[in-house]
Amino acid sequence: MKKILFISLAILGIIALRTSVFTMQQQPHREYSIADYLDEHPMPTVDEYGTVDLEKKGITSLQGIERLAALVNMNTLYLNGNKIQEVPGRIFERLVHLKSIDLESNQITVIHPEAFIAPKLIEVHLYKNQIAHIPENAVNADLESLNLGGNRFQSIPVNVLKPLTKLTYLSLDKNLISNVPPQAFNTLTNLESLHLDHNQIQRIPLNTFDALKKLEMLDLGNNPLGQLPIRLLKNQTELTMLDAAHIGLTRIPELDHLKKLRDLDLSNNRIREVPNNIFIELPSLSGVNLANNQIYKLLPQSFSTLETVMDINLSNNLIQKIDNHPFNLHLQHLNIENNQIASIDTETFLNFENFLNLKLSGNQLRGTVERFREEYKIRQGCQITWDPQRPQATKSAAKRK
Repeated sequence: MKKILFISLAILGIIALRTSVFTMQQQPHREYSIADYLDEHPMPTVDEYGTVDLEKKGITSLQGIERLAALVNMNTLYLNGNKIQEVPGRIFERLVHLKSIDLESNQITVIHPEAFIAPKLIEVHLYKNQIAHIPENAVNADLESLNLGGNRFQSIPVNVLKPLTKLTYLSLDKNLISNVPPQAFNTLTNLESLHLDHNQIQRIPLNTFDALKKLEMLDLGNNPLGQLPIRLLKNQTELTMLDAAHIGLTRIPELDHLKKLRDLDLSNNRIREVPNNIFIELPSLSGVNLANNQIYKLLPQSFSTLETVMDINLSNNLIQKIDNHPFNLHLQHLNIENNQIASIDTETFLNFENFLNLKLSGNQLRGTVERFREEYKIRQGCQITWDPQRPQATKSAAKRK
């Protein structure tokens, strides 16, 4: 009898639990607006930089945000990491001192016309939401920074960008963009930083960047472009950083006119060689990343004539030996990990007085670090990383890809 009673109670308990779960599932998700948050908490404080932080507060709606107008010293508002789904029109209009709004990592799908109209608003960050469309009059014409990365755009919102002549920073990375219209950036003559990486762009018309004569940073990485024609960047003489990683290159592009270029990323491509003097016309170049390519040898003047280059990454390639003195004496950081290097000419690093870091792990070298340092006369201040006890051949680039 007790056993039967116990089983009956257990069954009733299961039924009650399932009923409770079903009831919870049927209840609509409770909206938790900024007004609700302010009703339950003290008015947030403004820090010394004019910032108000409402990050990760569980807020689902911007309703009531006008109450923050009482914070007359607020110029930056963080609302990232909440659950906001839409941005109503002129919702920020009464925040007359607001310059920057951060809505990163919300659940925004809808942006209404004039959503980001406010007297002094110049920065809008919408990274990592679910936005596929934005009305052409959604933002201030005086905007200087716009981050639309990590969303669901299938095309560049040309009509939105057209009036933003003061824009200096634009990010459209990590979207679903496959096409770049030739006129996409024609009016953005003050743009300094452009991020188009991690999209599905196969081709960029040669005149697309013609108007961007002030551009300093360009990221085209992780797009199936296949090439980087010299004419595409013919007007980008102010460029200091170029990312062309993982775009399917088979050779190093000609970039001789980019006299101010400092950092060049060509990693994760299918480049097989570094020709002699390929970078010699780049007098400002300080860092070159050629990791994860198919480079099998270095030539005598691959890098040796580049006095400004301080950092070279050649890891995860197919290099078997290093001779002919391919590096310059001013080098500070060299990464040649995970190649197939079995021998290095003993004078390769002679008189490298600025050498700080040498990474050799994952090759076929033998001996000890101490013996290597002594034999190759490497300064004591240089950190050497390797694992000669466990040599391993680099996998083929085809498998790595």
